[in-house]
Amino acid sequence: MKTYCLKVTIMGLRYVYRIIEATENCTFKDLHLKIFTAYDRFEEHLYSFFITKKDTQSLKKIYDSPEITHPMGTKDIFDFGDDIDSAVEKRLGGVDLKVKDVFHYLFDFGDSWWHKIVVEAITETTGKRKSIKIVKSVGKSPPQYPDLEDEEYEDEEDEEDEEDEEDEEDEEDEEDEEDEEDEKDEEDEEDEEDEKDEEDDTERIMINLMTKRILCPLQRAVL
Repeated sequence: MKTYCLKVTIMGLRYVYRIIEATENCTFKDLHLKIFTAYDRFEEHLYSFFITKKDTQSLKKIYDSPEITHPMGTKDIFDFGDDIDSAVEKRLGGVDLKVKDVFHYLFDFGDSWWHKIVVEAITETTGKRKSIKIVKSVGKSPPQYPDLEDEEYEDEEDEEDEEDEEDEEDEEDEEDEEDEEDEKDEEDEEDEEDEKDEEDDTERIMINLMTKRILCPLQRAVL
């Protein structure tokens, strides 16, 4: 039985790829699920494989190639052509893959994650058990919904900025309150000092009056 060594690269991210080994009795759905796991995705979508056999950047050439798709997309509801092979039924060994052949994989018809899959090697094994596994991962998986995650990140930053601004305002308010309290304390101290000065002045005046009352009769008596 043949085992295929497949290099799965996200188109546009040449340094991000996964190496997957799969036996020929694996279905294309098995391959889809393994790629789904390999790139840390979390929400399922429709998908299709296009058996181009050669690398190409032309979407027309890709779409003109034999297609193997999600079971929900196999029926040609517009009667433009034949029904499409189901990924649940079609096996890797059923498309006559050879070393260096290329085929393409589209995940999520909305966000359109395009992948290039290269057959790097084919080995013969004596076993008949179905097997598919990730043997190498290079590069960090991009987020499944980059725009949404960027918005969430921006929202978090905005919330942090608002919290920082609120903290700064609270600190300014506290500083203003402290300044007001300090000014009030200074005013109270000044008032107390003024009151004390007034009391001292009053005492001096009373003492002077009493002194005059005592001294004046004595002075008159002497004179």
